Amino acid sequence: MIFEVYQRTDASIMKGAELSIAFLDRCSRPEFEKIRDFLNYCASHYPEKEFAELKIRLWNKNEHQFRSASFELLLHEMLLKSGCTLIPHPDMGNEKETKPEFLVTTSKDQKFILEAVCSSEFIQEKEGINLVKETIKDTLDALPHRNFRLILTEDGEPTSQPSGKKLRAEIHKWLDELDPDEIEEYEAKNLKEKIPIFEKEINGWHLRFRPMPIPRWLRGQSKLLISTGPLGSYFADGEKRIQNVINKKQEKYGDLKMPFVVSLNFRAFGYLPDEILNAYLENENRPSSRLSGLWFFDGIDPHNIASRSHALWRNPEAEYPLNDFFNFLPQLRIDEKGIHLDEGRSVHEILELPENWPK
Repeated sequence: MIFEVYQRTDASIMKGAELSIAFLDRCSRPEFEKIRDFLNYCASHYPEKEFAELKIRLWNKNEHQFRSASFELLLHEMLLKSGCTLIPHPDMGNEKETKPEFLVTTSKDQKFILEAVCSSEFIQEKEGINLVKETIKDTLDALPHRNFRLILTEDGEPTSQPSGKKLRAEIHKWLDELDPDEIEEYEAKNLKEKIPIFEKEINGWHLRFRPMPIPRWLRGQSKLLISTGPLGSYFADGEKRIQNVINKKQEKYGDLKMPFVVSLNFRAFGYLPDEILNAYLENENRPSSRLSGLWFFDGIDPHNIASRSHALWRNPEAEYPLNDFFNFLPQLRIDEKGIHLDEGRSVHEILELPENWPK
């Protein structure tokens, strides 16, 4: 079991520095109870011998470990429900010390190796420097201002954990001296140069706060101070990250003497499975003949299972091709006109979940 069963009472929103697993565990809203129940259900089907290690990764303070472990758990359940048997982290009997995620035997008696990988357009997620920044944001948001919310821009990185309470006190003192109606008038007349900016340099981290007046009839009701999203949202070249992660995985285990499938769960803005494949094949990037197929997911997480899409691309030059067992999956195919997606069973259909789950 991943989550203990007890009465939860905290329905507050997820804090910026809060880890996904911690939020799932404490949130009392009904939809998150459904997610906990479903993950516990999936865990009950995972081999007991291997589950202890998976649970450690799920509860790891590294957000990437949670995403990777939960992705593996969902893949395991999807293949089980499709009639497969799976052995987690099989010993391949070769010189490689690392082990792939699963040795899978399909209902049509084809064995294949499945390697799962999570990647993202975001370089840092709730760890290291970004966790420091999110902690500051949580401290600021804990005490909203009556008349203003703030738009924040930033440069640099803090070299140590700043005092969020001290910064919050300085910001509130500054906001108390501002007239929200006057700033509202500046905005209406497009006189942005007259709007004051609060700047602060903290341990190598340069912050700029711009006040945003709250409408008169809503003053005193705001529940947050910062209007921007998470701090420290760093982005990478999505195409390059996709290419690098697949190129690394496809040669990882040498000749396995059976089909080898890489399942890539890629989190980014606007990347669907056909776009992920297109990003991989850019610059005449050629897959290895050891790679039998790529199974793409567009940022699936435990809370968004019903809304995420997936698709399989078969490598036409694979040394060990995939058989027709895989035909139930949405298929990506390529011809002279480009990349096409043929329909198949959705993630929520395979997992036997309602289309609007977890609502």
